Amino acid sequence: MHSILLTEKNELLVAGKNEHGRLGNSKKEGKQTQFEKVENPRKGEAKIARIEASGFNTFLYFNDEANSIFGCGYNSGG
Repeated sequence: MHSILLTEKNELLVAGKNEHGRLGNSKKEGKQTQFEKVENPRKGEAKIARIEASGFNTFLYFNDEANSIFGCGYNSGG
């Protein structure tokens, strides 16, 4: 279980169980009990339009020309 918050300043805050790197904070495992700011993978180039967090993965949908998607977490199927 994990949680991801998007602030009004387009910042990402993550907390929870980090199995398979699903928090996207460069750590492979462990539990994050307090919210931690993580870097936007698009380096501020685009605003995040939507976030989806499932049992094993996290996906960020960006509001850019390409409608980019960033995913992290369990990669059993490629």
